[in-house]
Amino acid sequence: LLPEKVRGLKNNFMKDILARNILLLGALDEVITAAEAKNLKLILLKGAALLAGGVYGPGDRQMTDIDILVRPEDEKAFDTLLKGLGFEPMEGSSQAYSRQAGEKAPPVLIDLHTGLWHEKDTEALWHRSARMREDMRAPALGLEDQLLHLASHALLYHGRLEPRTIEDLARLLGLVYMKKSRADFWRLAAE
Repeated sequence: LLPEKVRGLKNNFMKDILARNILLLGALDEVITAAEAKNLKLILLKGAALLAGGVYGPGDRQMTDIDILVRPEDEKAFDTLLKGLGFEPMEGSSQAYSRQAGEKAPPVLIDLHTGLWHEKDTEALWHRSARMREDMRAPALGLEDQLLHLASHALLYHGRLEPRTIEDLARLLGLVYMKKSRADFWRLAAE
């Protein structure tokens, strides 16, 4: 009975992850549609990029929020856009937004980023961004930048590489090694 109970708990947990991700990705789709209507560009980061890029299936990786990169000069326009979609700025943060998702569901959280720690020339990130799959509605960081951002974010904000980050990095590298020369990838990442 114990393995059966564990399997049941795991299935329920996976269903919860899937439901949360569907909620978050639905909100992301709204943001992308609204941004396109206003000719605003964004880049997907972290979990949103990994899920939209097919590195994970919809129920395979838990997301707590949506992280997107916007140009510094577009930050105010995104503030207006998010407020128009029912998001409110979160207390104590100039770049985090929240919207209630329902009576029993946790709120949808969106974090705007106008720069990343591993790259001083933020505009270069825009030139290196790409769609990891043809059906992605918005680009993600280039694969090298994606790897560096995943690792540097975890180290700088959490002080360690947590199991989820290690899994993200491993899966991303699996994708990279199927698509690119390892030597070229690591040379570009080092640059």
